[in-house]
Amino acid sequence: MRKGTSPGSRIVRYSAIVLAVVLVMAAATPLGAQENIRMGGKLALNIGWLGGSDWDDQLDALADDPNVENVSNETRIGVLGGGFIEITINPNFAVQPELLFANVGGAYSYDVTGTTVNVDGTIRATALKAPLLLKPKLPVSEDGELYALVGPTAIIILGEVHYTESGGGISVSSSQDPDNRFVLSATVGAGYAHAAGPGALQLEARYNRTLTDIFENDNSRINSLNMFVGYGFDL
Repeated sequence: MRKGTSPGSRIVRYSAIVLAVVLVMAAATPLGAQENIRMGGKLALNIGWLGGSDWDDQLDALADDPNVENVSNETRIGVLGGGFIEITINPNFAVQPELLFANVGGAYSYDVTGTTVNVDGTIRATALKAPLLLKPKLPVSEDGELYALVGPTAIIILGEVHYTESGGGISVSSSQDPDNRFVLSATVGAGYAHAAGPGALQLEARYNRTLTDIFENDNSRINSLNMFVGYGFDL
């Protein structure tokens, strides 16, 4: 991931449309029709990797170096956690804003030609994520329900983007301020909630991909697969 732009006006419009739909649906729904408000926390394993044509070009350029071979795009394991509020509009639909603290990024590796040295590289940053998710729900038993999640996620990059390469007993690190700290992304997922005590236990999987640039003129994208466990209390 190198320096480089685009606030993506179509993504901004998409986010505005989603917000407008949520507000209209909430305003049109009588308060008595709301089942409940659920508040809780969740923790996830974050599996991240980099993509986008500019990132692919960087890997290709690395592979063209005669001193390098076996270049591979890799995943990086991190954690993700925070809180959520689920606002039920009717038994089959809810809106779920969240605030999550995350380690995001990706990794790569390559071998040094003619040696046994393998080099592992990582690109990482700390971020604050604020998803606004639409949540269709389908009851499957008296105590359980399946649900889907879809919506925009605003990401704020906290601090610098960190780069590390290590291999052959040597480690080299550097860091760089992002050109754009505010990034938009899209989130889709699915899960299962089961009533337990005064609330519900939740298990879910999500995919997230950034849609706007962290560095100017660089369309590298951060992808992540999240495996969540959480619990929400009915208020």
